[in-house]
Amino acid sequence: MAIQLKGNHMWILDGETNDVVERFPVAFIQQPTSFNDQNHIYNNILIFTVQLPNENQGELHIFQCVSHDAINVVDDIYHWMRHYGIQVVN
Repeated sequence: MAIQLKGNHMWILDGETNDVVERFPVAFIQQPTSFNDQNHIYNNILIFTVQLPNENQGELHIFQCVSHDAINVVDDIYHWMRHYGIQVVN
């Protein structure tokens, strides 16, 4: 899988075909977080929630980053969210 921040949407792409798997508006993305622990099997993890306006519970999305540091991806997501006027607390 790959993540692209294009315009005001986050695109989740298939890693082999580049087909769009999912697409989320910036306003639906909440709490991007990284988990980094070199001694843990789940290292370099990106986690975020997608909260649809008409749903009570959000969807949790979890990715293990391979080619980038998860903490840098989280920073990029927060920067992107701020660019579109989303107030973030991190």
